[in-house]
Amino acid sequence: MSTFHHKAKPAVEVVAAVFHRDEKYLTCRRKPGISNAGQWEFPGGKRKPDESHTATLIREIDEELHVKIVVGESLGSVTHSYADKTIKLQCFLIEEWTGDFVLTDHDSLQWQSIEQLRELPLSAADVPFVERIRNRRSA
Repeated sequence: MSTFHHKAKPAVEVVAAVFHRDEKYLTCRRKPGISNAGQWEFPGGKRKPDESHTATLIREIDEELHVKIVVGESLGSVTHSYADKTIKLQCFLIEEWTGDFVLTDHDSLQWQSIEQLRELPLSAADVPFVERIRNRRSA
């Protein structure tokens, strides 16, 4: 009997922005041809070595949506394993931004209520943040 040992790859660090306006939250749908195409998510991206979470989020949101943000409070982090990778996702609340949204990595964006977020086919790593947002609102 053989025993296989594989070394777990370190989790990819990812940050995401939870834009909040008028009791709704911004979600973006991943465009065809990229991983997890068709799934909705809170926008963001991978952290570079020696880059802070805040700096990553500012850079990624500028690249993906062409808006300038003020990073708000952290909603915490989750680690999620997909078939091809494990990510450690940290989300931050965004209540201040300037500019008009321009999509680059997504093919659609929608403002959703908490109830709508719970029904949306969100990327699995983003799902726990819906309850964190809901719990934060009721606190």
